[in-house]
Amino acid sequence: MLNDMLETLRDIAGDDDTDFMLDLLESYQSTTPHLLADIEAAHSQGEIVTMGNAAHQLKSSSAMIGCRGFSDQCDALEKACKTSETDPSNLAALAVAIRQMYPAVEAAVEALIQQLSTPSATTQPTRRSGFGLNA
Repeated sequence: MLNDMLETLRDIAGDDDTDFMLDLLESYQSTTPHLLADIEAAHSQGEIVTMGNAAHQLKSSSAMIGCRGFSDQCDALEKACKTSETDPSNLAALAVAIRQMYPAVEAAVEALIQQLSTPSATTQPTRRSGFGLNA
C-alpha cells in the first residue's frame, strides 16, 4: 500500500515536491475521520443521500493519495446508496467494511508522512504552509 501511495503522490506532485505530498497526506489525515463519522451518522439516521455523498468524498480523496482498495470500498458504498432498491443490511455491511479497513489506511498514511518527513542525508526538506489543504 505504501508504494502505491507514494507512486500516486509522486505522479501528482512530482518527485521533488515533498511538501505538497505532505500537505495532501495531512489534509487526508485530518478530514477522513469526519467523513467516516458522517457515513456512520447518515446510516444511523437513514440519510442515504448524505451517506452516499460522504462515501463519494472519501472515495475521491482516497484515490488521490493512492489508497485504491479503500477507494474501491467507498465506491461500492456510494453506488449502493444511488441504487433505487437500497438494501439497509448491504449499506450497513459496506459501512462496517470501510470502518474496519480504515485503521490500516490510517497507519499507512502516518508511515508515509513519517517517511517523507525524515530528512535524507543530502536534502533537508522545508515545510510550506498556506496551500489551503488543511482548511
